[in-house]
Amino acid sequence: MNNMAKHTLVLSGHFPGSQFYSHINHALYCHYHGYTYIHANWPTNQKNLYFNKVEYIKYYIKKFKYVFWIDHDAFFINYEKSLDEFYPTQKKFMTICAGPFLNQIFTRISSGQFMLKNTHGSSKLLDDWRDNLLQDSMSDWTKNDGFFTNGDQDVLWHLIKKEYKNSVFIMPQSKFNSRIEDILVSPNDVFLLHLTGSARIKRKKLNQAIRLLDRDKALVPKSISKKFGLENNFYDTPIGREKIRYYFDKILRKI
Repeated sequence: MNNMAKHTLVLSGHFPGSQFYSHINHALYCHYHGYTYIHANWPTNQKNLYFNKVEYIKYYIKKFKYVFWIDHDAFFINYEKSLDEFYPTQKKFMTICAGPFLNQIFTRISSGQFMLKNTHGSSKLLDDWRDNLLQDSMSDWTKNDGFFTNGDQDVLWHLIKKEYKNSVFIMPQSKFNSRIEDILVSPNDVFLLHLTGSARIKRKKLNQAIRLLDRDKALVPKSISKKFGLENNFYDTPIGREKIRYYFDKILRKI
C-alpha cells in the first residue's frame, strides 16, 4: 500500500439498490490496492436521485484526503492499474474525464467517475453542485456544451465552465471512462468500463463485457474471483449470494 492509498476513499452508491454486482468489483479492486471502499445506498433529501452522489460525497469526504467516486454502473477492468495518475496536482482539486463522442452525441465531462481532493475549494464546489438548480444550467446551455442529460452532470459542467475551470483537470475519456465500444476495439487498454443507456441496454452491454472479457457478473478477473471463491454460478443461487455477502463483509473488515 502506498502512502496515498491510506488517505483515499473509493465511494460508490445508488438508491434504491443497484441491479449490478459492481460493489463486488469495487471492493475487490480496493482490497487489491489498499483503498477504503464504501457503497452508499441510503436515501437523501434529493428529489433528483442523480444528486444523491453529492450528498454521499459531502458526508464521507470529511474523513479522507481524497475521494474517488465511481457510479454503480461502472466497473474496474484493469486491476493492475492504481489511481495514482488521477490525484489532482498543483492548485487543482478535481480530476474528471471528458465524455465520449458517439453517434454525433457528446458530453463535455462525465460525472460518473472523478477524483476529488478534500479542500476548501472542493467543499464549496460540492455545496454549489448541490444547491444550483438544473433549470439554471439548462437556460445557459448551448450546442457547444453537448448533450443535456438532465442530471447532476449538467450542473457540474455549468459550474466548471462558469467558476471552477482553473480548479478542475479534465482528462481524455479513455483514461477512466471507457465504453463497451472500447472493449470491442482494444480490451487490454481499458482501465474502467462505464455502462450507459437504459436499464435494458446496460444489461445488454454488461453481458457483452462478460463474454468478451470471460469474467463473472461483477467483471472481476478470474484469478481474483477464484481466490475469494466467487465462481460465476454463485451469483444465481441463494447459497451463492450468502457467500458473496460473507466475503464482502470480510473484505471490508480488512480494508
